[in-house]
Amino acid sequence: MNNISISDIKQQFELSHEALMKSLTGLNVSEAFEGSEWSVADVLMHLDLSKFIDALRDIHEGKVNRFPSYGTLESAIEKYVEVINDNHLRLMVILADLDEELLDNKVTEYNPENNYPALSLRDLLDRMSRHELNHAQQIEEIIVKLRNKR
Repeated sequence: MNNISISDIKQQFELSHEALMKSLTGLNVSEAFEGSEWSVADVLMHLDLSKFIDALRDIHEGKVNRFPSYGTLESAIEKYVEVINDNHLRLMVILADLDEELLDNKVTEYNPENNYPALSLRDLLDRMSRHELNHAQQIEEIIVKLRNKR
């Protein structure tokens, strides 16, 4: 059984978030959209037309007469970072008030497809606390590959 404390989990979330933000330092806009192949999931997410349909509905209903501006690539990156930061703050508020008694409750089911165990909230939070750190390392690797190709 994992006995990591909520304090250690919160600290790991903070460190992971800092690593993610650091991995973006010095990133230029063209690099952010360069070099990666799309997965099937990426394509499916791209095909989500909900924003397009909402905008079309607003035009149809006379609320607006044009589609919203797409903005720049730089503004897109800024928006992604803003959403990530907002979500981090929301997470930290919840963790600050999380009842310790909940930590050992099973919150996921066993997944027989890949033999993945059922996890307690403590185990899940412990794993998730390094999620941004793992992707920070991924971002750094992508940037190195892109810059070495030049």
